Amino acid sequence: MKNSYIAVFDSGVGGLHILETLVKDFASENFIYLADEEFFPYGVKTKEELENRMTLITKKLDSMNVKVIIIACNTASANSHHCHKFINTKIIEIISATANYAKLVTNNNKVGVWATDATIKSNKYQEALSDIEMCYPVKASDLVVLIEKNLINDTKSLVNTHLNEIKDADTLILGCTHFPLVSDVIREFNKELQLVCSNEPVSIALKDYLDKHNLNNTTNDNQIIDLYTSKIDGELKEKAKRFNINANKVEYLEIK
Repeated sequence: MKNSYIAVFDSGVGGLHILETLVKDFASENFIYLADEEFFPYGVKTKEELENRMTLITKKLDSMNVKVIIIACNTASANSHHCHKFINTKIIEIISATANYAKLVTNNNKVGVWATDATIKSNKYQEALSDIEMCYPVKASDLVVLIEKNLINDTKSLVNTHLNEIKDADTLILGCTHFPLVSDVIREFNKELQLVCSNEPVSIALKDYLDKHNLNNTTNDNQIIDLYTSKIDGELKEKAKRFNINANKVEYLEIK
């Protein structure tokens, strides 16, 4: 079990940002990454569609003999509460970890949340941040497609608009794994805002789980990273070049 893979999935390129961090932080662990490009984007899907898709994906990854599944997507995390009923593998979702981290770093207890429309509609972040003075939830699905296509310069107008929606918050949760890719754009408009990404909170949660259950791989000298896409003609191989990830292979994986 210690030698089993750690599975990570998202709808597209965003989760690769988290995978990049995990690959660095857990150099002796092997990883499977699934980009669910066939179902991209998650943020505009219905709750029923998302819940059904999460069931299919977690069942598929569970069948691949992994020791933990990391849902590296806020929208997916918000619609995966039921998945533990169908699989035996531990699931780590990123909303709780990220919200708790934001509460630690905010100074004025006012936190903005940029997330997909579906994540904001789920109220998961609002619930997780209910004990702070103010939460400003912002539907920002309009950023996702531009970031997925690497059109970062084209996001500036939207970034400025969404910054105006978080008012006097001193902390901003980038509640979609695509959004850290526009951190530099955000900094062009606001250099003081504390940006909270999911990378560090997820890494902490994974370390806690592996340590607690004695599942750390201590014998691996050759890290393996296998990338999969759910779309036959997917663009994952090209998109992965934007990250410091030395993939062993990039293959199609049918989800059904």
